[in-house]
Amino acid sequence: MVSVTQTTNSGGDIEIVWDTPNGRGDWAIEDGTIARTPSGIDMLKNMVMICLFTDRVAPPDYTGTDRRGWWADTYRAQPIGSLLWTLNRSKIANRAQLLQRIRSIATDALQPLQTAGYVKSISIRVGMATNDTAAIGVSLTRPDGSTSQYSWLWQVP
Repeated sequence: MVSVTQTTNSGGDIEIVWDTPNGRGDWAIEDGTIARTPSGIDMLKNMVMICLFTDRVAPPDYTGTDRRGWWADTYRAQPIGSLLWTLNRSKIANRAQLLQRIRSIATDALQPLQTAGYVKSISIRVGMATNDTAAIGVSLTRPDGSTSQYSWLWQVP
């Protein structure tokens, strides 16, 4: 039996931190327990990370043997996550094409936030930070007109 201790850092969602060297998000740990974001902190950040960096199931025409995805997407009309992971197994002719593909995948992955009404508009910027690292910038406009901006580094194939 597993015992879960509630942290004194009460507030919103479980806090996810981005691990740039390993290219993944992880739950933050505070005093030996899972940390939560303080009340009032922008909850969209976690939503964006889940949308971008959860492996969406590959489409039926995907040629690899591992189609990944989340098992519960079987019961969802719109799967969560993105297909960024598929880029690690693809051959892309040039960096401009790669950046356009990353932008297209990110746009598709974030669309559920707009469909659900969390945001009014989404703007995505993608560029090369180094020879093997893309910078992904996301700007979200909420229904009330306020904006949030996030950015991540992601290792490219």
